[in-house]
Amino acid sequence: MSQQMPLKLPKSTLYRAEDYRVGTANAQAHGLITSWPHWPAGHLAVIGPTGSGKTHLAYMLADATGGHLCAAAGLRLDDLHEAQTALILDDLHQGVDEDTLFHALNRPQPVVMMSAEPLGALPVQLPDLRSRLQAAYVVALGLPDDDLMTALLHQAFRARHHRADAGLIGYMLPRIERGYAAVDDLVEEIVTASLQQNRPINRGLVREILEPNLQFDETSLSPDVLE
Repeated sequence: MSQQMPLKLPKSTLYRAEDYRVGTANAQAHGLITSWPHWPAGHLAVIGPTGSGKTHLAYMLADATGGHLCAAAGLRLDDLHEAQTALILDDLHQGVDEDTLFHALNRPQPVVMMSAEPLGALPVQLPDLRSRLQAAYVVALGLPDDDLMTALLHQAFRARHHRADAGLIGYMLPRIERGYAAVDDLVEEIVTASLQQNRPINRGLVREILEPNLQFDETSLSPDVLE
């Protein structure tokens, strides 16, 4: 079979508000983020496992508020000067300069913290900072359910200008990792393999990617081709 050079995949802009899919796992967090500035408390923590969509919400909030978004591990005093409406910290569980965060939490501007770990489980050394974190309003994110995963898969294929067959999506659902990033990475791998190998995107190709060590006869599989 002929091989093609890998192509740069056309893909829609990430993290747009209109691309965020809402389900039971994220409805509360999404509702709170989009209710800005009508929050029940000044500072907010969004807690959820890797792949639950925290970063997408962070970008949405930054776009909506003009807030300053940065990785928590890189937080510096200069970031506080940039945060005139809100300071949005992604991946707080990966570490932060405690003195700078304490200073940020003492300002009137709200701080929104995204973390894969509960705030009480973070290895915070400053007692005063731990007290400030305990006062934050907390909302939890779960991993996507089947309905949300289905929507995410369809969205990821459309972002790369493909239409997903319902049978193929149904085949993938019980076999793939849950999470926004996992879906996006997998679909990119599938589309890339299709371009490189000059093959249609069907159940045979997807099965080779999901179960690379499994021997099977592709001709016996339902086509489920993506147009």
